[in-house]
Amino acid sequence: QSQFGGMLAMFGGTEALVPLKQPFVEKMQAAMVELSQSDSIKQALKEELEAPAMMEEIQANIENIIDQRLNELTPKMVK
Repeated sequence: QSQFGGMLAMFGGTEALVPLKQPFVEKMQAAMVELSQSDSIKQALKEELEAPAMMEEIQANIENIIDQRLNELTPKMVK
C-alpha cells in the first residue's frame, strides 16, 4: 500500500498503470544503453573492476561457483 494508493484508485487502480509499463521499460533500457556507452562510466567501471578488493571478490565468487559445480558431479557424470 502506497501513499498514492487513494489517488491511483480514482484513476482506475493499478490497471491504469499497465499501459505505461512497457514505454517506461523501453525508455529505461535506452537510457541505460546510452549511459553505459559513456566514456566516464566505462572508466569508472574499469577502475572499480581493477581494484584489488574487487578482484579478490570476483576470484572468490569464481572459486565458489567451481566448487559448487564440482560438488554436483557424480561418478557417472565423470566417466
